[in-house]
Amino acid sequence: MKSVLQIQLEKEIIPFWKTMIDYQNGGFFNSLNNDLYLNKKEDKSIIFHTRYLYTFSLWYKELKDKKLLKYINHAYDFIENHFLDNIHGGYYWAVSYQGQPTVKTKHLYAQNFVVYALAEYAQATDNKKAAIKAYELYNFMRLKAKSNNFYYHEQFSNNWLPTLNELLSNNPEKYPYTTNTILHQLEAWTNLYRVCPTEQLKGDIIKLLDAYKTVFYNKENKNFHVYINKNYKIDNYDVSYGHDIETCWLINEALEVLKIEDNELSEILLDVADQVLTKAMTTKGLIYGIEKGRVIESRVWWVQLEAMVGFMDAYEKTGKIKYFDAVKQIYDYCQAHLVDERENSEWFWGKDKAGNLLNYKIVEPWKAPYHIGRAYIQLIKRSNYDSSRLQQT
Repeated sequence: MKSVLQIQLEKEIIPFWKTMIDYQNGGFFNSLNNDLYLNKKEDKSIIFHTRYLYTFSLWYKELKDKKLLKYINHAYDFIENHFLDNIHGGYYWAVSYQGQPTVKTKHLYAQNFVVYALAEYAQATDNKKAAIKAYELYNFMRLKAKSNNFYYHEQFSNNWLPTLNELLSNNPEKYPYTTNTILHQLEAWTNLYRVCPTEQLKGDIIKLLDAYKTVFYNKENKNFHVYINKNYKIDNYDVSYGHDIETCWLINEALEVLKIEDNELSEILLDVADQVLTKAMTTKGLIYGIEKGRVIESRVWWVQLEAMVGFMDAYEKTGKIKYFDAVKQIYDYCQAHLVDERENSEWFWGKDKAGNLLNYKIVEPWKAPYHIGRAYIQLIKRSNYDSSRLQQT
């Protein structure tokens, strides 16, 4: 019998994202505002398209629905034919709605998502060429972007000259490194290891895992740092609760894929999960974080989704009901306040503390099917958990 979550995924979420396909120009539309106006001439984003490829590949792999295959291949073809730079290597940040490069910047964050998506596509379709492409890009990043030890420079010009990290840093001149990019590097490498389990890749993953213990972890506040300065030092104390809890379950996933145990790191992950539960959890979802000393109390869609997976992961690891109760509470909040009940829509970006809708689009380069699609699959699959309990009062 299908769970409530699987029914929502198959009947509501997947059908919505199918409608973003652009049959005329290739790729997918990535601009739908809160008035449900679809801008078909918006530039097309590498972040959106790789997340689309990853998510539909995941859905195809897990749900065995052959109707999803055309969307996967459509995404793969557009990425390889329009985002790939055949001269300098790597993938552009954005192309026009017709597929011509418009922002030729190369960013490590985007390259990580190409690796992540290609590795998932390879698993879903047994496409060995895609697995090879993913591994070659990983090696190319080691050549072009590696800065110091486990650090990689993040932003580059079209021909791979290092530039300021204007796309992801809140202070590009001071903070060239972000744990946002580093987290998604770990995520990508973990998925790549599933199809290309080399000793070199394993060693790189272990270096990142060690860095989360020795460098990125704030022992005093029990959270992970957001920014690292150009001297590889920590002097910024912003907090991203969504990234904290997402990091917890993604690190656990990496440990499981590599088949290694690290008791010290496991303890840190539970401490981080506890501080997120204590400091960020409310009766109306999880708050966003702290920026420059100011608490950001917005309830953002991806933060809620990653929190559900992260707390579910902590529940499975410990059996403590407080984590499952948090999943239930967040789920209930999302169903009541973030799900857009209008036809041909999905979830809103989020709401402020007072419950007012945030002025962000329902679909845009950063709001792709990735967070929701992966979270639903994770929650459906969790072995110690009956998803129907989320509907209990």
